[in-house]
Amino acid sequence: MAELVLPAYPARAHPPFTNLLKGVLDFDQYDDWLPDPVYGMDHARTSAPFLDRLSRSWQQHRLSYAAPLTMAIPRRDSAGFLAAVLPLDVRLSAHAVVAAMAPRIGPKLPRDKVFGFEYRADDAPFFSPPGDGLDRAWMQLREAALFDKESRIFVIDVSAFQRTASFDTLAARLREAGTYDEEIRFLGGIARLPAGGLPSIDDAFAFVYNFYLRPIDLRLFDEHINFVRYRDEYLVIDTGPKAVVEALIQKLGFGFRPVTRAGEGWVDLADRWNPSMSLKAEKVTLDLIYGNLVGVHNCDTYDRTQKRCVTDYHEIKYRNKSFDGPTELFRLRPQQTPFDGLEILPILRAIHADRAAGVLLRPPFARAPQKFLNYRRILASAGGRRWLTQALQTAINTRVDWQLTWVAPLLSDCDSLNEAEIRLLRSVLNKPAFSPAVAWQVRLALARSSHLAPQDCWVLPAASEAPYIRRAAMLAAAYFAQRQAPAPWTAVTAAGFAEPELQTLLASAIVGTA
Repeated sequence: MAELVLPAYPARAHPPFTNLLKGVLDFDQYDDWLPDPVYGMDHARTSAPFLDRLSRSWQQHRLSYAAPLTMAIPRRDSAGFLAAVLPLDVRLSAHAVVAAMAPRIGPKLPRDKVFGFEYRADDAPFFSPPGDGLDRAWMQLREAALFDKESRIFVIDVSAFQRTASFDTLAARLREAGTYDEEIRFLGGIARLPAGGLPSIDDAFAFVYNFYLRPIDLRLFDEHINFVRYRDEYLVIDTGPKAVVEALIQKLGFGFRPVTRAGEGWVDLADRWNPSMSLKAEKVTLDLIYGNLVGVHNCDTYDRTQKRCVTDYHEIKYRNKSFDGPTELFRLRPQQTPFDGLEILPILRAIHADRAAGVLLRPPFARAPQKFLNYRRILASAGGRRWLTQALQTAINTRVDWQLTWVAPLLSDCDSLNEAEIRLLRSVLNKPAFSPAVAWQVRLALARSSHLAPQDCWVLPAASEAPYIRRAAMLAAAYFAQRQAPAPWTAVTAAGFAEPELQTLLASAIVGTA
């Protein structure tokens, strides 16, 4: 167990922790990489003990910290990247530090050229999520193209940005923008990976990472080159600036690649944004660049002499805006891997958000709300359960950490696990290639929904283990106690795990269901 040194800020340097906690629990909780069934339940219901502990840590400028859990996240179009799962107190402290930095460094990016991943001081969530600002970026790009009388743009992606990036280089960029050394040391204690690269964490860190490419932005801005950047993609007008951007990307030590389907890196604006075809709204699919996003251009008034829209508007939205969780879940084919699985997050949110009354009970969660029971009924159907079992087998065969972290809890919601499912889950415990986070999702599923005895799937974590592991061990122990196997609960109680309010909550559930 190490310590993070917290910056010594004056009063009101960042939003109150109460507001930051609400932003994380209400908006970011299941955008995190590790769905934890009790991740925010105890803190959302009784936040005062947690906030009191956090305030004491800030008064002492010290925060105890175990190394973050990391896991490999697969992507369809690359070799994947590492994600870090932070304890809630560390994550909330990071949000406070970045929020304190943001008013100083935010204006140092040319925000009429660089879009998305912004800090919003007066609104939760305080950091804009992925996709936010993409509509403004696309409108800016289109207007620049029309002004320059160009018919196409080039899309250049910085290859393997987070795998290749260096925290030391990021630190230099942040210092240039006005970040204090104590803030950089704090962030380095979280985001500096031994093997290099930058881990994906959450939207607060996406805001910080956005400054890595600032030298390219400023160079292009100073040379009056029309461009737009969204995250690590540069969209530039025609051919001249394309070579400049590629050279600057290489100078920073990155590779680059075109991201359109044709592999040539360009998008023809005349084909995709041509209001002269008709006055009705036309849809523009941005699959070539951003996957699930759809752009809509509505031309309200068209000037036939100038051949342009006089009044129009643009909108970019997610294709699956009205999300039907189970339907979309079953459309995914688990045999196709790796995949990023973004379609899974809404169903995890829906299930966990409505599980408050039943999360501490073994299936069938008899006291859970009706909406949760409806989801569970579909998941537990023959087709749904077969799909989940196939996804579990695929994750094991391909060693996809993250897929296991959502398959295990969803499968354990389907009443008692059968023998084939138990064998598959137990096989994960014997494979060291998987992250400890994965092993504990599996232990939790077996404790909740199998007939196994504690000695077959449960161990007492060391005091130095990450908080998530200790939380999972405590919850698994509570499930065993409900099954009249009290030894694990006695062990975690004697070990004195550090979250007494969670222990009290679980103890009351055990008494209430005994």
